[in-house]
Amino acid sequence: MSLVRLAVLAGIGLLLGACGSPEPPGLTGVWRCTLAADDVITLELREDGTFLRTAQLGEQRLKQWGSYRVEMERVVYEDVLEGLEGERGTESYVVIKEPYEMQEGVLVLYPGSQRERRFARIE
Repeated sequence: MSLVRLAVLAGIGLLLGACGSPEPPGLTGVWRCTLAADDVITLELREDGTFLRTAQLGEQRLKQWGSYRVEMERVVYEDVLEGLEGERGTESYVVIKEPYEMQEGVLVLYPGSQRERRFARIE
């Protein structure tokens, strides 16, 4: 195989590797963030690149599910937003890009901002 062909194949491999990963190392598992006494967000990031997020906000419960991947330093969710559980509503399809960091085993979404959320691994 020629050097040019090897260089092209190596370049393609680098581009594919930079496109994002459905199974980022250290992110898979079940995570929980407590915002207030009655406000809890649970985020399940699965190895197959799917996720389930539930937010219990007082007596209301919000559910999202879909696929996720990592691009650069962001978790990108492509999901269905169901709306409030038990309420009549319509499903919405959205793409959300959340900056993240791992800090001593804690998943931090929107680090350093007013929207920062700290998730502890529970499973």
